[in-house]
This record gives sequence, structure tokens and C-alpha cells, in this order.
Amino acid sequence: MHSFFRIIALALLLTASPLSAMEPELPALEELVAGDLDDAEDFIDTYVKRRPQHAEGHFYRGNIMAMQAGNSTIWALSYAGKALESFEKAVELNPQNHQYRMALASFHFAAPGIAGGDIDEAWRQVAALKEFDPFHAMQLELTFWAADEDKTRYNELVENALNLYPTDPRLVFRIAMNEQSAKNYPQAQQHFSVCANADNISAALANPQITVHPDTAQLMELARLNCLYQIGRTAVISEADVNAGIEALDAYLQVSNLHRTLPPHDWARLRLAALLIMAEQPDQARQLLAQVKPSDDAMKEEHKALSQKL
Repeated sequence: MHSFFRIIALALLLTASPLSAMEPELPALEELVAGDLDDAEDFIDTYVKRRPQHAEGHFYRGNIMAMQAGNSTIWALSYAGKALESFEKAVELNPQNHQYRMALASFHFAAPGIAGGDIDEAWRQVAALKEFDPFHAMQLELTFWAADEDKTRYNELVENALNLYPTDPRLVFRIAMNEQSAKNYPQAQQHFSVCANADNISAALANPQITVHPDTAQLMELARLNCLYQIGRTAVISEADVNAGIEALDAYLQVSNLHRTLPPHDWARLRLAALLIMAEQPDQARQLLAQVKPSDDAMKEEHKALSQKL
């Protein structure tokens, strides 16, 4: 059962803003969960006890408890209950915050009934979100229907979404990733190309259909950079569009100070080296591999496999 909670934890973390938290003493969520989760749990429990009316603190606590549920077998249900309680409190304190509504809805969509999940309640949260932020409500709907075996409703939503938000990198990136997961690589690359076009951000920000939040422009730019990387990654997986992949990863590697939520440069170098091998440019591939300093087992294995091809 704890695999459900891992899914929830990932979905919920994706709803969190990459920007700094509102209060200086509350660190960014990604930083808080990057270390020991037990320490993060102790920190956030103390924080909300001292500030019971602080909605973002309860939102953080919900994310951390969902992650703890994903890492636990014995205490998974207990942690799930704490996560649900925290998301409900965050929404109660700030009902107009799209992140809190998305987190609560995501929990209800993903969690089994025994853990507090309730599909009907999830859709009630989507309906409430739609009243003040239809863009994020549509993102939730797309996420739900993408996992459904019957793709009819999902395809209808995609068509509607692209009519309303044709250049929004956040939405186009999500659709492209769904196509990539389904191994529809040409369609994925088509969407990634739209998403990666920097000129499209201005049009997306000017779209009267979206509610612009303080972090909207940055989230669009993060999605755009993710799309650049994914053009290269999809080219590696599909062994097609090699030149487009090389061009995209070259552009990605020109970006300095990548945000911590983006794939690191070394992964981009590995993907680019793979494409250069496909393009019969072994010398350039060797130069790239020499720059890579593998930081985990997956990266070490990929580096070794590519080195053996040269």
C-alpha cells in the first residue's frame, strides 16, 4: 500500500512553489525534505504548534507527512492521516490558494479509501479551484485522466487545454511528458518544441485565461528549461530527432546556475554524449564524458555504458 503514498508524495511536491517561503524562518520545501525526513517532521511539527494559523506551515507538514507515509510500512496510514489533516487545515486557513487546493485534491485522487482518499471529495476540490483558478484545475483534471485507461476524456481535455493555453510551458510540458510516457515520441517532441520556445512565455503571461501568481513567470521558465532537456532525453530514448536533441541540450548547457528542481548539467552532458555517439561524433562525446562527475549510481552506470560504446 505504501507505493500509493510514494505517488502522492511526488504529486504533492510538484504542487509546491520553487520560490522561497513567505517567512524567512520557514525554508524552501525542497531544502527541508532534502535531508533527514525525521528531522523535517520534527521541525514542521514544532513550527505549526507555534504558528497554528500559518497556512503554509500546514501545507509543508502535509507534504512531509505524505513523504513519510511513502517511506513507511507500519506507520503509513498514520502518516497519511496527518497529511490529510494538514492539507485540509491549509485550505481552511487560505481557501484561495491554488497550491493548497491542488495538494488536497491530489491526495484524494491518489490515496486508497482506507488511507482517507475520496474521489468525490477530490472532484469537489477541483470544482472549488475552478472557481478562482481554472488553469490549475485543468492541470489536475489532465493528471487524473492521463492515468485512466479510457483516454477519450483525456484527449478531449488536451484539445481544450491547448485551445485555451496554447503556449503555456507549464501545461504543454505536462502534456508532452504524458506523450513521452506513452511512447508517442513524435507527438511528445512536437509539444516539447512549443514549450521550449522562450518567445512563447510572453504570450502565455499575457493570456487573460490564466491567473498570474508571483511565481508564474519563474514556473514557466522552469518548464521551458525542462522541455529543452526533455527534447534531448526523448531523442536518446527514441533514437530519432538526434540533431534537434543535440541543439536543445547545447542550449540547456549554456544555462548557468540551474534551479535545484532541474536535471543537473552532468545528466545533460550524458544525454548529449549519447546523441553525439549516434551522430558518429565520438571525439566530442569523449570530451563531454571527461567533464562528467557521476554523483549517484544511475549516473555512474550511464557513464560506464556510454564509455564502453566509444
